[in-house]
Amino acid sequence: MNSIGTFRYELRHNTNSIGTFRYELRHNTNSIGTFRYELRHNTNSIGTFRYELRHNTNSIGTFRYELRNNTNSIGTFRYELRHNTNSIGTFRYELRHNTNSIGTFRYELRHNTNSIGIFRYELRHNTNSIGTWKG
Repeated sequence: MNSIGTFRYELRHNTNSIGTFRYELRHNTNSIGTFRYELRHNTNSIGTFRYELRHNTNSIGTFRYELRNNTNSIGTFRYELRHNTNSIGTFRYELRHNTNSIGTFRYELRHNTNSIGIFRYELRHNTNSIGTWKG
């Protein structure tokens, strides 16, 4: 809602607390042409499972797929496939375990990331800490 032509389907149990289950299928939600699918258990707490399939989420033309367990805490697994995320023409693929902490594994394939015409391929272990490998 909050815009013209919105379609939203939600099935929720105990939202925003321990044991939350939420299913959402949205079109044109909070932006032009947004599609979002979410299947969540125990959202925003330890043991979170979240599945998201998004188009045009928070930017023009973004596609994001995420499969997470224990989101925003130690032991996170995240898979992302993105196009045009946070810049014009960006493509990023990420496979992560234990994100934002010691022992992170991240695989990225990028084109035109943060500048004009840049191509970067990265395979990392223990990202953003001592022992990072980048190729």
